[in-house]
Amino acid sequence: MNDRLKGKHIEWTQITLGVISLAIGFYFFLSPEALVTGGVSGISILVRPLKLMSDALFLLIMNVIALLIGWAFLGKQFFIRTAYSTLLYPVIIFIFEKTNISPNLIINQISENNRLLIAALFGGFFVGSGIGLVIRHNATTGGMDVYQKIISQKFHIPFSFVLYFTDGIVILLAMTTISFEVGLYGLISMIIAGIVIDKVAVIGKNSYTVFIVTNDPEGLKKVIFSNLKRGLTKVSVRGGFTDEEKSMVICTLYRQQLYILKKIISENDQNAFTFIVKTNEVIGEGFWKGN
Repeated sequence: MNDRLKGKHIEWTQITLGVISLAIGFYFFLSPEALVTGGVSGISILVRPLKLMSDALFLLIMNVIALLIGWAFLGKQFFIRTAYSTLLYPVIIFIFEKTNISPNLIINQISENNRLLIAALFGGFFVGSGIGLVIRHNATTGGMDVYQKIISQKFHIPFSFVLYFTDGIVILLAMTTISFEVGLYGLISMIIAGIVIDKVAVIGKNSYTVFIVTNDPEGLKKVIFSNLKRGLTKVSVRGGFTDEEKSMVICTLYRQQLYILKKIISENDQNAFTFIVKTNEVIGEGFWKGN
């Protein structure tokens, strides 16, 4: 299997695992306690009293409609990247329903006083982990995501604002139609999911970049190559106070390597001026390949 094919296999495997995680979070945690965190899944809980159809069928119909609208407004490429995960999600919920796996299987093991809290925490974690994995590979779980993206692009409104506004409306409806307490726990779960999405979507990519102004760039380079096996970039700079020509070494590395580099700098050039910035994402040789 060549590297390209292997990369695609890993990509679709992770998207599949992400959708499974999303389905677990909804079916076993959010759904049993009627926790609404926004999106089409939240709307499916809101319309349950009408007894129109099962959650799986509702999600499937809403996601297919969103897919077709997304194709019309966002193009064929968006449709291709979205179709698999968008359709897989309701299919997994359908399998859970048809195999008679009880949504209360896990939540019934928790004392009644703690069920809402546990559902909010673990529901947010599984949903966030799932969506994060899907987003990491430039796909989406469809549903409200499609409408939010269209609104953001057509009206030039930041996507984050559209996301929180639309999901906020769904949660507000839950507060007024289900209960205020359940709505608040849904809000907590949504916040947790958002944090986890950010973490999972860039996992393995975040690192640190160290800028070192030094009089001995060659000596520092040799020690870094020898001890850390990391590449670096050398840039000529001029001191603003002394107007003296110096070299700046730029090195990006993982957190666990940062402490080693700080010790290397201290031992090899005590007069070096160093500043360190957190780098949210690194794509390239020696880091994540950006499939």
